[in-house]
Amino acid sequence: TEVCGTAALKVESITTHRHLGPWLAALLVAPSKRDMGVGRMLIKAVEDEASRLGLSFIYTGTGAVRLFERAGWEALERVMYHGQEIMIFRRDLGRTA
Repeated sequence: TEVCGTAALKVESITTHRHLGPWLAALLVAPSKRDMGVGRMLIKAVEDEASRLGLSFIYTGTGAVRLFERAGWEALERVMYHGQEIMIFRRDLGRTA
């Protein structure tokens, strides 16, 4: 068995944006598995779980802007976080990508 990636649904993630949540966080894909759709599958799995839990929206903060744009997430704002520029995205779980 080989781990391809990971993702989490968390109450809090980006500490400068505690007014938002819950969050898709800790999205990581093994370097050997990138560009194979693993990231998109992980995003979809978190979206599905959030929907199952009855959530209306989820958020993420990421540098992987194109991945989340292609997945249908709405870009909210670009921020500096721990010395890196990231984009805060929101996903309306009532809409599909």
